[in-house]
Amino acid sequence: MARRLLTLLAALVCVLALGQTPAGAASFANPVKPVKGADPWISYHDGNYYLISTSWTDVITVRRSATLAGLATAPSVQVWKGDAASRCCNIWAPELHHVNGRWYLYYTAGQNVTD
Repeated sequence: MARRLLTLLAALVCVLALGQTPAGAASFANPVKPVKGADPWISYHDGNYYLISTSWTDVITVRRSATLAGLATAPSVQVWKGDAASRCCNIWAPELHHVNGRWYLYYTAGQNVTD
């Protein structure tokens, strides 16, 4: 019984996989921030959306807009710049949180290495 169930499950997985398109066949352009817009984080506070994303530099910028669509043309304002060689050029996955009346910026950083 268990073997028959596993066989049916394997067949189902194969059938579902056949219906998938190859990863290279589809493309996507970020409509909000097409350039250096990986790892987006959006917060909403007091009527505005705040967008922060990976730039792969030593600078973190934030965009603010009353609408999500407006983030595409909102100016990027620098809110932080790296000050240590150990994290000079490799900042990614920033997050912006508003907690108890204060803003907190969280990010990941690494050294300027080829890997």
